[in-house]
Amino acid sequence: MKTVLFVDDDQFVTTLYKTKLAGEGYQVETANSGAEALFKLDQLQPNVIILDLNMPEMNGVDTLKKIRKLPGLKEVPVIIFSNGYVQSLIDEICPLGIQSFFIKSQCPPNRLITEINTTLKAQIQLAKNVRNQTALETAAAAIPPDRLEGAVSADAHPEAQCKALASLYHKNKPRLETSLSEAAEPQDRRLGRALKNLFEDLYDQPENLTDTSIRTLTQGLENLMAGQAEPVNRVQDSEAALKSILQSLDE
Repeated sequence: MKTVLFVDDDQFVTTLYKTKLAGEGYQVETANSGAEALFKLDQLQPNVIILDLNMPEMNGVDTLKKIRKLPGLKEVPVIIFSNGYVQSLIDEICPLGIQSFFIKSQCPPNRLITEINTTLKAQIQLAKNVRNQTALETAAAAIPPDRLEGAVSADAHPEAQCKALASLYHKNKPRLETSLSEAAEPQDRRLGRALKNLFEDLYDQPENLTDTSIRTLTQGLENLMAGQAEPVNRVQDSEAALKSILQSLDE
């Protein structure tokens, strides 16, 4: 269950949203001051923090500065939910990293809940991408360069497919990294990103590996290998095929 910490000095607001968010399936902790929020965060690792800016004694900016110094909370998403629009506070809080900003009087509850849902879905996807990338890197690093797998078969056992994909990634990693550099041509960067995403998605879901995805990987890697020797149309065709495959993986 995902945890939300709602920090606001207005107890009516925290009670209202605790009820609504609990109804959405979230575990909700509330704090009515910055000091109380920091006390709870000593034992709590929330998935998202809702923070009011205008609070007595310790305002939202000072609270967030202290939160960012706590272990494990440097990157936690923070949504600002405040009535007072004080430009100096906004200017000061933006460098601390905030997900979004909502003015209470202009934000119905469903809008804030939608933002929380969207934020947490993006957080889950990011964590998944990091896990896939780490697993792919680890598997690829364990394969000696002189013993690379030959081809990726759509009919192979999932474990064998993952090993073959890791081998293919290991062999082409320098090519992919070059394509993602700022010095690369825009079409090469787009193709490199699409290929890298496809590698990670197929490694995570080898059951989706098909002859079409194998051909697309091969063709895309050949385009990167050939540089700009291949016609631009072929690169664009590869990108279209990759987009189609990536969309099918998300379905």
